[in-house]
Amino acid sequence: MNKYLIYEGGQPVYLNDLDFLQSNFAEAVKGLCSALKFGEKNILLNDPVSTTASGTNTVYTVVLGGYIVIGDEVYPIQPGDLTVLASQPVYFIVVSEKYQTETLSNNTEVQVYERRYVKLSGTYAEGDVYVKRADVTTVQGKLLATVAEYMDVTVMEMDLKARLTLDNVLSGGCDMVYRLKQSGEETVYIRLIAAGNDGAVTVPEVNGKRRLFTYDATMKNVSGVYNAMLQYADNWDTPHSISVQLVFENGNCYVASASGSPIERMPGRTVFIENTFKI
Repeated sequence: MNKYLIYEGGQPVYLNDLDFLQSNFAEAVKGLCSALKFGEKNILLNDPVSTTASGTNTVYTVVLGGYIVIGDEVYPIQPGDLTVLASQPVYFIVVSEKYQTETLSNNTEVQVYERRYVKLSGTYAEGDVYVKRADVTTVQGKLLATVAEYMDVTVMEMDLKARLTLDNVLSGGCDMVYRLKQSGEETVYIRLIAAGNDGAVTVPEVNGKRRLFTYDATMKNVSGVYNAMLQYADNWDTPHSISVQLVFENGNCYVASASGSPIERMPGRTVFIENTFKI
């Protein structure tokens, strides 16, 4: 940021000097605004607006302490109440007020201070700088959306210690991971890999059900019934798939046919399974 250098000894101050100071500050704020907007044209630094229904109307209450970035400027939001029809949109409108009258050397009176802020309004006039409230997000909302988008391609892994229970599996593995979502819910990913070459893979029966694998329910107690497609192959070049149900219950994942009936063996002379499920 540029600086206006001050010296002792009767340094004069000119209008250009004041303009230099003001321009430097404006440039610094512009840079900050650009970063805070996260690519948005306008953004609320915090949202001071709450709404309540009142018959066919909506009452907007604006509390003190709200700020909005419109373009490259930060504006405080004027507190107060606004009542409009429930179907009517509202707008953040930039208001400019000049005050502090001073007399120039040529006896001209001018107002040398300008206060700029934003107020909530149900209407706007031609020439107004305004933003429709419904079109403006908050910094918090944008951050959460950005994090959620990042999380969609980046898995925060936590091993649920899943273990295959398939019989006659020469090699295999099972991983379960989950990650936080914006809504606070968790999405579980299951990666199942198994291979056998003895003619078929047997799914063992446990308490009358066919158990595919186990997992540590103390870390994440996944539960519910989910539809999935298991991939298998008669040989490495001819993959097939079968519709199944995966039932998660008390640390066990049971597999059944799409109709819910038990599956005793996975079809195929040479069985190869590699699936990633999202539940």
